[in-house]
Amino acid sequence: MADILQSLADGPASRVAWYLVGVGIVGLFGNGMAGQYGDRSAMGVTVLSLAVPPAASLATITLTGRTMLFLIPFAIWGAAGNAGVIANQLRVMNEAPEARAFASALSVTIAQVGIGLGALIGGKVIDAERLAALASANAAIGIAGLAVALLIVVTVRRSKQQVVPAACDP
Repeated sequence: MADILQSLADGPASRVAWYLVGVGIVGLFGNGMAGQYGDRSAMGVTVLSLAVPPAASLATITLTGRTMLFLIPFAIWGAAGNAGVIANQLRVMNEAPEARAFASALSVTIAQVGIGLGALIGGKVIDAERLAALASANAAIGIAGLAVALLIVVTVRRSKQQVVPAACDP
């Protein structure tokens, strides 16, 4: 995000820092929304948080440097990204109620790995194709995430539908 803002918005580092603080603040809004709706459908919030950021990043990149309106999709990108972390944490904790602390810790670790992989992939895309290609890469990653979410939904539904035979007393 910082590279996008500094390169495309052509702003000084101090302004970029304030933009990133703003993303953190709207991220709190995303956290609150995920907490509110995640109890009803953590997977639904997860899917939404996978679908929204690619479109928001494309709009951010398209509008950055042309108008301050880029801050609107930039804020949406930040809120949706943060909502995804909370939704995943709620989903994992609900799937393992007997080990909520472990599930929560695992979810946080996975989120950190995802952030690191996103930075790594984003850096490689920027180095190879420049910033303009970043939105396409984000879309591809979002589609891959949606495919994984669909796989999880199907797997969980199948496991809940399987009938476990009762133990027979001899």
